[in-house]
Amino acid sequence: MQFRNLGNPKAITLVELIIVLVILGIIFVFAIPSYQKSIERSRAKNAEFNLIAIYNAQKRYKLDTGGYYSCSAAPCDVQDIKENLGVEISDPYFIYAISGGATIFTAEAKRLDEGGCANKVMKVTQDSSVIDKEQCPLW
Repeated sequence: MQFRNLGNPKAITLVELIIVLVILGIIFVFAIPSYQKSIERSRAKNAEFNLIAIYNAQKRYKLDTGGYYSCSAAPCDVQDIKENLGVEISDPYFIYAISGGATIFTAEAKRLDEGGCANKVMKVTQDSSVIDKEQCPLW
């Protein structure tokens, strides 16, 4: 009876390489959409935080001046929001706008043209700090 030396193979076979590539492909097929969804969700959460900051700043602005602030030209320049409300926004994925008058305001964050939520809008009004979001499957 002869025994083969299986203890130390010198190379991997083509079949083993193909099996590893197929397994990696299956992992990537499931991982990439989940990763993209989590990235979009974190961008949306950042926009929500910015809208809450604008809401709080609007409440303070009204206490100081007797009325809410609204941008002279929509969409607001982030520098305009910083100078008038003291809210520093650094968000390349959304455009912000504040409209209204002395007694009402609406602050909006509109998603730029990328991702699955392009042109979807989130907004907050003077009535509540709860964010009203358009339906987007990634948020």
